[in-house]
Amino acid sequence: GPRRRTATQTSTTPGSTSREITFLSVLEIRQVEVLLTEIRRACELNEVTVHDKDRAVFDTEIATINAQIKSPSPKRKVVGVALRSLGGLLSHAGAGVLGGSVLQLAQHLMR
Repeated sequence: GPRRRTATQTSTTPGSTSREITFLSVLEIRQVEVLLTEIRRACELNEVTVHDKDRAVFDTEIATINAQIKSPSPKRKVVGVALRSLGGLLSHAGAGVLGGSVLQLAQHLMR
């Protein structure tokens, strides 16, 4: 039917996105690294306690982000999704401010 047409118009054609938008910039990688350092420090100082069932997810997301930022072409969307998950876990663990920063960066990367 004619109702479906709007969906196809708004979706971007594959390959139309430029390289800059697909991958993280040097500055963005730096921002991610700074946040990861803050998260690690908060965990070490017990300012943040991620509980058992979330812990595995938390560790996996951090591993994903680390793997991406070490890659020659870190994917914005992959890092964004992992950061969004981390931000939610941090907020849930009572680290609202840190979680907020993480979510903000996640949102920026997924734009």
